[in-house]
Amino acid sequence: MKKILGISSIFIALGFIICLVCGFAIPLKVEVTQKASALYKFLQGVEYFLTYMPGLMLTGYVVSCMVHFGKNPEGSTDRFSAAMLNRFKQVMISALICTALLTLNIEVLNFLIVRKKNAVANQPKIVNEYIKVGNQLFENGYYDRAMRYADVALKLDPNSKEASVLLDKSDVELNRMNNSNFHFKLYQNANESLNNTTKAEIDKTKLLKTYECYQLAQQYYENEEWVNAHYYAELGLSLLTSKDPNGDKLKQLSTAAWNNLTENHLPGKNEYQKNFDKKYEGYLALVKKDDLKAYYIFKELYETSLELSKDPDVIFYLTIAENRVREKFFFIDETFEMESFEAYNDIYFSYDYADGSKDIIYFKGATVAGNTGKAIQYLRDVTVKTIGPNGKLYRTMTVPYAKMLPVDVKSLNSTTKMLMGINDSTKNIPYLMLCSVGRDNPSLSIKPVYEYADGKIENSPEFLLLPFSYDDFLMLENSINNPQEIPVITLKKLISKASTYGYSEQLYGQVFLNRIFYPIWLLIIFILTATLGWNNKVNANQYFKMTWVIWFPLFFILASAVYKVLMYVFNLMNYVFIGSTKNLLTACLFASGFYIVVFILSSIVFLARRSKE
Repeated sequence: MKKILGISSIFIALGFIICLVCGFAIPLKVEVTQKASALYKFLQGVEYFLTYMPGLMLTGYVVSCMVHFGKNPEGSTDRFSAAMLNRFKQVMISALICTALLTLNIEVLNFLIVRKKNAVANQPKIVNEYIKVGNQLFENGYYDRAMRYADVALKLDPNSKEASVLLDKSDVELNRMNNSNFHFKLYQNANESLNNTTKAEIDKTKLLKTYECYQLAQQYYENEEWVNAHYYAELGLSLLTSKDPNGDKLKQLSTAAWNNLTENHLPGKNEYQKNFDKKYEGYLALVKKDDLKAYYIFKELYETSLELSKDPDVIFYLTIAENRVREKFFFIDETFEMESFEAYNDIYFSYDYADGSKDIIYFKGATVAGNTGKAIQYLRDVTVKTIGPNGKLYRTMTVPYAKMLPVDVKSLNSTTKMLMGINDSTKNIPYLMLCSVGRDNPSLSIKPVYEYADGKIENSPEFLLLPFSYDDFLMLENSINNPQEIPVITLKKLISKASTYGYSEQLYGQVFLNRIFYPIWLLIIFILTATLGWNNKVNANQYFKMTWVIWFPLFFILASAVYKVLMYVFNLMNYVFIGSTKNLLTACLFASGFYIVVFILSSIVFLARRSKE
C-alpha cells in the first residue's frame, strides 16, 4: 500500500509543480494590481492542478499498481486467493484515500480557489467602481458619502492616487461647508436664541408609559413650546390603555397646545417667524401622516443655515420624519452604481396562491447592503407577472430598483396571513419597497408601473409582500443557478421545495445523486484501475527505464479521457434513476442498490485475478 501511495504521490507532486509553472508562465487574461499579480498566478496554477487532478491521480494509481503488483505477484496462482484478498485490502485503503482527496477537491477546494481567484481579479474593478461612484457623489454635493467611498477604495488599494485625491478634496469641501455657513440674525430676541436651546432627548425607555409622556408634554407646555407639547401629548394618547387615568389630562394638553399653535400662527414678519411657520407646516404634515412632505420641509430647514442645523426642533422632527419615510420608501442615491457590486444575477422563480393565481418573479441582479448579513438587498430591474386563476396574464409590475428586507410575520394581522397563505411556522417574509424618492429633491421619485391586461396602468401599491419564508428567498437566490456549490443539506431542502417555486425536482435531484454517490463511483473506478494495473503489471525483474517517461503524458491523456467518459455515464445513470422514479427517496434507494452491486462486481473481478504459472 505504501508503494501504491508513494508512486501516486510522485505523479501528483510532479503534476502540481507543472501546473504551478504553467500558472506563472501563461500570461494573465485579466488586469490585476501589481501587488496581487503573484497571488493570482499562484491561484491560477492551483486551479489548473485541481482541474486535472483526477487524470493525474488515475495515472499515478495505475502505474503504481503495475509496479507494485509486478514486484510482488506471489501467492496468486488461484482465483480468490488469500494473497489477492490482502492486495484487495491495500487497494481499498489507498482507493479510499484517493477518493477522499478527489471528493474534497470537487466539493470544497475547487470552489474556494475559484472564488479567491475571482476576488483577486475583481479587486481593481471594485476599486475603480468605488472611485467612480465617489467622484459622481462628489459632483452632486454628497461630500461625506464621497469620502466614505474613497476611504474604502484606499483600504483595498492603499497606493491608489485617484482615491487619495478624492479623499482629500472631499475633506476640503466638508471643512469648507462646516466653517463657512454663517447666518446673520437680523431679528432675534434674547429668549429666541437657537444656540442656547437644549436638544430634546429621545429616550424610548421613558416613553413606554403614558404618565411620562404627560410629564414631558406638561413641561413643554409650561415653557410655551407648543409643538413639542402637542407631540408628546399625542404620543401619550397613542400609548393609552383603557384603564389608564392619564387620558383626560393628555387630551386637554393636546387640545390646549394645538389651540396655541393655531392662534399664534401668524404670517411671517421676520426670519424667526418664517422659520416657525415652516416648522408648523412640517409638524402639521407629520400629524396628517404626510411623512414625505414633512421630511422635505425639515430637511430644507436643516440645510438652510448653521443655526437651524442645530435647532433641536428641526433635528428632532427631521429624525422622526426620516424614520417614517424609510419605512415606506428608499432614497434613489442608495442604488447609485449598485449594478457594479451585484452578488447574484438573473434570478427567477414563481409562487402559487391558494386561489389558483400565480406570481412569476424575476430580477436581473441583487446587491447586498454592506454589514447587514443579507438582511437588506437592492434588487435591479424587478418584474412580477401575475397569472390569474384562469391561467391568463392579469398584470405585469416593473420597477428599476426595489429594496428588500425581512418583515416579522407577527406584525401582520390574521386576515392578511390567511389571504396570503402564510404558515404560522414562518418567522419572516420578504418585504419589497418599490418606490424610491430623492434624498433632497421632492420632485424626484421612481414608482412601480402596473400594466393590466385591459391596458390600464397604475402606480400602486408601492410595496410588495412575498408570501413565503425569507430564508427560502435567500436559498433560491444562492442555489437556483449554482446547485453544485451549495451544501448538500441545503440542496436536499431545495429539492423538497423546488416544485413550490416553479422548478423541477428531477433537475436538482440529479445533482443531489451525483454528489452523494460520487465517492462510491470513484471507489469503483479505482478498483477497476487496480485490476487494469494487475493485468498489465511489470515483470518482477524489470528495472525502470527512462523511455517509459515518454509514455506518461499519453497515460495521463487516456486517463483523463476515460474519467470524463465514466463521469458522463455516471450522470446519465443518475438522470435515469431520478427520472424514472420521480421521487428522491426511491431514486436514492435504486441508485444505492445499483452502485453497491457494481462495487461488489468490480471487487469480484479484482479478487478473481491470478498469476500465470
